[in-house]
Parts: sequence; structure tokens; C-alpha cells
Amino acid sequence: MRMRHLAAWFSGAALLGTGATLLWAQPPQPQRAAPAQAERDKLRAEVIKLRTESEMLRFDYELARDGVLEELKMGRSMKMAGQLMGAFGGLQAAINEPQAEPPGLAPGQVPEPDQGKAAEAAKAAKQEEKKAALENSKAAEEMAKQEAAFIAEQKKDLGRRFTLLTEKRLELEDAERNYHESLR
Repeated sequence: MRMRHLAAWFSGAALLGTGATLLWAQPPQPQRAAPAQAERDKLRAEVIKLRTESEMLRFDYELARDGVLEELKMGRSMKMAGQLMGAFGGLQAAINEPQAEPPGLAPGQVPEPDQGKAAEAAKAAKQEEKKAALENSKAAEEMAKQEAAFIAEQKKDLGRRFTLLTEKRLELEDAERNYHESLR
């Protein structure tokens, strides 16, 4: 009986050896791709999210920039229109002034009894013109100060928006680099 037991043991050992050889002879199983695929999907989703945020920030920046430019153009054109209206008003006053003289006198000639009154009226008109010019210059200086303050404030806002945009672009570049490295 010992022989039978010994033969059974040899047969079992042979089967084990054959099974082990067959297991070792199998090609290596690929590593589980699921975690790597999940990681790549996360990176891809992050890249897409960052691209979207970057594009929206770029849109906001350009929209704000265009708004500032339009507002400055509008303000300057309004100022120029006001100056032209003032010039035309002065021209109209100069045209209407000679028509106020009585007929029969040469242009610029004033009747003798009214010369004193005319001189006083001319002095008063010149003083009014000087006051108006002084007020206009003060108003122009005030408008220039307001415009400079507006421009400074808008520059700060645009700078903040551009900083956010640049940060997002850098984050996007890093995420894209990580994504492409994970594909290798």
C-alpha cells in the first residue's frame, strides 16, 4: 500500500508542478486600467472646466474693456459737441449783434445819446463773457478730474479681471500638461 500512496503523492506533485508551470507560462495580465482611466477622466474634466472658466473670464474682460472704451469715446464726443455748440452760439451772437443797431447808422456806430449806455453794456457783456469763460474752464478742469478718476478706477477693475484670466490660463496649462503626461 505504501507504493500506492507514494504513487498518489507523486501524481499529485506532478499535477501541482504542471499547474504551476502553466500558471507561470501565462502572459502577464495588464495592470488594471480602471484607476488610470478614472484619473485621466478626472484630469480631462478639469481641463474642460478650466477652459470654460478661462473663456468666460476672457469674455468678461473684453466686454468690460470695450464698455470703458465706448464710454470714454462717448464722453469725449459729448465734450467736443459742447465746444462746437458754444462756438456756434458765440458766432450766432456776433451775427445777431449788428442787427440790433438802428437803421441809418454805419455798422459799429452808436448814436450819441446812447454811447454811455452802450459803453456800460459792452463792459457788462465783457465781464459776463469773462465769468462764463472762467466757469467753463473750471467745469472743464472738473470734468477732466472726473474722467481721470473714472479711467483710474476702470483700469484697476480691468487689471483685476486680467489677473484672474491669467491665473486661470496658467491653471489650464498645468492641467493640460498633467493630462498629456497621464496619456504616456
